[in-house]
Amino acid sequence: MLIGANTAVYLAWQEPENFKTMRTHFLVSESSLANGYWHTALTAAFSHNSFNHLFGNMFTLYFFGRDVALACGGAYLLNLYLVGGVVSSLAHVGYERYERRKRKPHVGFFDKREHESFFSWFDERMDKIARLAAPASLGASGAVNSIIAMSVMMMPHRKIYLYGILPLESWVFGAMFLLRDYAGLGTQDGIGHSAHLGGAAVGALAFLLRNGRMIR
Repeated sequence: MLIGANTAVYLAWQEPENFKTMRTHFLVSESSLANGYWHTALTAAFSHNSFNHLFGNMFTLYFFGRDVALACGGAYLLNLYLVGGVVSSLAHVGYERYERRKRKPHVGFFDKREHESFFSWFDERMDKIARLAAPASLGASGAVNSIIAMSVMMMPHRKIYLYGILPLESWVFGAMFLLRDYAGLGTQDGIGHSAHLGGAAVGALAFLLRNGRMIR
């Protein structure tokens, strides 16, 4: 079902007449949330910018998702994907806002109580311009990362063949990708590292909560 939904949204992106609607409703950014399009925190987790992007995420979803589905059920897998998608979107937006404020600390830091002052007016306008320029995000990677994290924590010593060649225990595989995303924070490489980390955090928390219930 998840693979089918992602594929359907990808095909919708391919139709030129849908482009404006898809940009409005299937990309998440600080601007989209500020304008009340809160649903984009979820819908962006079904959007992909290329076939390779879609295939990579869906292949990974199938490989790791079947383990979670077998252990916890299909409904649990679906909920984990949805929560991971929303949290990863919010992590992206929150981190981009943090980075923007760090680069331009004067933007948004005038005393908002002085609504009549020029500085308050200027501050609000500059903040709006900066929000519009903040990068949007799309992709299932954050949601899939929540599933990867749970699968890895469920079976940390399972062998995974990286690129089909290099055998690694799954905890090593997971740690490598976490480190890559952590090192990538703040870079302009076009990868949503903060979204990936947010999704992984959801998966880790889901495992701990479920494991704690099973132990009790």
